[in-house]
Amino acid sequence: MKFKHHLQFRETSDGLVYKSIETELEISQCYQLYQKSFLKDEPITRNFRDKKVQTQKELKFFDDCLFYGPVGDGVSLIAVDPEAGNRVVGMRISSVVDRGESDECPDLSSYSLYTQLVFHCFDLVGSPEEMLDTHPTLNRIYYMTMMGVEEEYRGRGIAGNLLTKSLDLARLARCDGAYVTATSGITRRIFAKRGMEEVRSLEWDKIEFRGELLCVGKDFGSDKISSHFLKL
Repeated sequence: MKFKHHLQFRETSDGLVYKSIETELEISQCYQLYQKSFLKDEPITRNFRDKKVQTQKELKFFDDCLFYGPVGDGVSLIAVDPEAGNRVVGMRISSVVDRGESDECPDLSSYSLYTQLVFHCFDLVGSPEEMLDTHPTLNRIYYMTMMGVEEEYRGRGIAGNLLTKSLDLARLARCDGAYVTATSGITRRIFAKRGMEEVRSLEWDKIEFRGELLCVGKDFGSDKISSHFLKL
């Protein structure tokens, strides 16, 4: 894959190496982590995804939007374990959003309820573009799209380290601010601990889509979805 930005980042902490993505093998291992960690743990996915009703076109769109597109920006961070053959055990997939860039809103009407609901929920709590609109002195936002940690490596502070070092990488990429959406209480606490301020939140039970409160009665593991921002 050809990266848009060519940033080199490498730090060692607690026996793991935190680094920028460089190889096709690392991309492949990140994709597997995205499939078995993010798409397994993310609460909207857990409650609404039915892969059997998703077309190949939809699956490709979802992967391109949330994984391959951001990875191609070259500003994502991974944690690799040298004792396990430099296997990727954690990732924070991110992209850069510049002022003046405009992406057309995709037509999701032919896609499954799940895909439409994911983007609907994320839009309700904000976007990097909104941060640029409300902060006229900022020109580049570091958009943290997703995070995943291998199950056997959880509880070792990797998620927090990924966030801290991703913010360092954001500064290296000359970003003025960092933006992220949280769908769990655990990640919200991590963001708050690193000084990220909550921009907006909405309780799951109050999210309306197609005139219905689809999230009522579902187990999301937390009470709300929220967005968070930090000036760099």
